[in-house]
Amino acid sequence: MNNKPIIQRTAKLIALLLLTGTALFAEPVYTIADEIYEIPGRTQESALLAILGNAKGMTFGTKDELEAFVAARAQKMENLRAFKKSGIEIIYPEAQGAAQSDTLISVTLKVSITDGTPFFPIPYAFYNSNDGFQAGTLLTLPNIAGSLQNLLVIGLYTAPPDENDKLQWTNPNFMLLGTWSGIRIAPVSLGFSGIALKLNQLVENRGVPVIKMNTIQTSGAVRVTYPFTEVLSETLAFRIGGSPQSTIIYNDDSKYLSYGPMSFSWELKNVIAFEDVNWIGNFRNGLKASFSTGYSVYNPEYAPRWDDFVGEIEIAGYWAATDRFNFNFRLYSFVNSGLPQINPAGYIRGIRNTELKGNTGVFVNTGLQTKLFRFGTAELHLTPGLDYAFVYAYKDPDYKNESGFGVGADLVLVFDSMKTFPIKFGAAYDLRPKYGNNVGKRIEVDFNFSFAY
Repeated sequence: MNNKPIIQRTAKLIALLLLTGTALFAEPVYTIADEIYEIPGRTQESALLAILGNAKGMTFGTKDELEAFVAARAQKMENLRAFKKSGIEIIYPEAQGAAQSDTLISVTLKVSITDGTPFFPIPYAFYNSNDGFQAGTLLTLPNIAGSLQNLLVIGLYTAPPDENDKLQWTNPNFMLLGTWSGIRIAPVSLGFSGIALKLNQLVENRGVPVIKMNTIQTSGAVRVTYPFTEVLSETLAFRIGGSPQSTIIYNDDSKYLSYGPMSFSWELKNVIAFEDVNWIGNFRNGLKASFSTGYSVYNPEYAPRWDDFVGEIEIAGYWAATDRFNFNFRLYSFVNSGLPQINPAGYIRGIRNTELKGNTGVFVNTGLQTKLFRFGTAELHLTPGLDYAFVYAYKDPDYKNESGFGVGADLVLVFDSMKTFPIKFGAAYDLRPKYGNNVGKRIEVDFNFSFAY
């Protein structure tokens, strides 16, 4: 008797049963069949896709993997700080009557965007220890025409302090600044800026005025950023500037003429940056770091031409411990080959900008951003902090190194519809034991439109 057909049929039946069992007990695979956008405002779907990438057709082995991908995608939108509100909902097939036992489950992502304010003028008047009385208007156009590009224009009047820290109301400074950023031409992102100033300017040696001048200055810059990955990028920047008109009021030390008036200058800078920071409301979580090198050429009006190589390292970290407290720190260091920098104290609170001098410096900033309360569509935060600075001027004939602490606090007001421009008032105190004759300058007051870092 020939048993071969029976054996073959039995083998096929066993194989069919095994395949059926595999299908019955297999984990379902999730695929994104579609992604729909609910954007009643101005944001363009194409502009958002250029940043997020197209999710349609992506598959995931488990539901957890799918939900993790969507959470990361929603976080990427939040990190843009361009929207009043944003979110992504996963629509599972159960709502469409599909069988629960399907091994291939098609889902739809629904992206919701509530745009922020399209046009926001901020008139302001305030005193700043380094620049004097300031009055002007900041005009921001975030997410221009839904392109996720940003335009900023600032017009400013300043009554600067004189040699005796008195405000010079009748010889003021004027500034007009414009920046345009977020211009995406795949695979790079472009940014442009330009500034024109009429300055009543002091050149200072560790807080002591040595040259006073009136100048008109203009400069422009372009930046090109190439993203290697979502967290690693390289930026090449070029700046050119000059002073078409200048007048020296007095000159007490001619060697400082190398710092100005400046007839012409240019700078080329390259920055490698790592940034893995997520926004949680108005708090940040994560780490960022950058390394930059630059080469500058300066042509002073009344001194020999000089050039400068600069290297910079910056590391900053943020930890949102709770929904009330956000710890943060920053470490910044620079070294340059040319003349000592005469305003590096701008990196530390409490010490006025021109009261340190060095060819290399190390600065440490710490802070505890604290959410005080929310009212309406705004939040008020307080950030106390302790900062440290060390600078070294290896060619200085007087004294080569200085160090000191500054302590202070920033009061920050953040609007939901204008997250990228918080209003910050800061005050800090110079803790250095030796300070000079004018102890009144121990206090530094600051006003600007940014977070602490």
